[in-house]
Amino acid sequence: MNKILTNVRSAAATLLTGLLVSGLASAEPILQIDIDGASYVGGTEESVVTSDTTFDLYALGTPSGNVSASDLLETVYYLSIAVIPQIGPGPVEFGSFTVDGTTYGVGDMSYGTPPLDAYDANPEAGLAPHDIFETYYLQLIVGFSGANTASTYNVQDAAGTIADHLGGTGSFFDLFQFDISGLLDGFDLHFDLYDSVVAHGPTGSNGDLDEGIFAPFSHDARTGSDCCTTKIPEPGSLALLGMGLLGMGLRRRFAHGL
Repeated sequence: MNKILTNVRSAAATLLTGLLVSGLASAEPILQIDIDGASYVGGTEESVVTSDTTFDLYALGTPSGNVSASDLLETVYYLSIAVIPQIGPGPVEFGSFTVDGTTYGVGDMSYGTPPLDAYDANPEAGLAPHDIFETYYLQLIVGFSGANTASTYNVQDAAGTIADHLGGTGSFFDLFQFDISGLLDGFDLHFDLYDSVVAHGPTGSNGDLDEGIFAPFSHDARTGSDCCTTKIPEPGSLALLGMGLLGMGLRRRFAHGL
């Protein structure tokens, strides 16, 4: 009996630790991207993904750590729109897309890794490639406004639900309206969100203004429903799965008289 109790405690502790880690992993970052009506795709993708040709993309900013609400409202952020799969360094015709009524093609874009005005003294500055860059990309200014507020949520848990959060408190947003019907077959867009001094790699995601801030690569976005199919399990589903496995293990032990 003592052996059974020991095993039960061990399994429960493991499950609790897993749930706590899952909770920590889903904490809201300073910057996120959501697309109205989109889905969150996990696996090797870990992005908000839309299959629509017209959609509303929201840049989300949430005060946290060293970043206050006034910091968010006074700082200029950037949305990069990158062509995928990777193209370049020579221009490649991929068609066009529109943002807020303005049409963009390869002639309007830069080749490389954003941001455009990263540390001049550090050639390594910029977003980590995360299999997206180097490619052609467009960089648009993001300006959060105190009039554009949303309740705080994590896009990993509730991707595509931005409409339900508009007008709430805790976060700010900027809206970009897209039409990608002009893209040629085989091309899609990938979206990243960052400030103007993003450091190389993920060191900027801790909220240190001296290093730069960007939406973690698990909170970016892209177009193209054909890219990926693995869905992220909801935390509640993970808990039920863990309890189910624990129950099966206990039943097996009792059946064998352990």
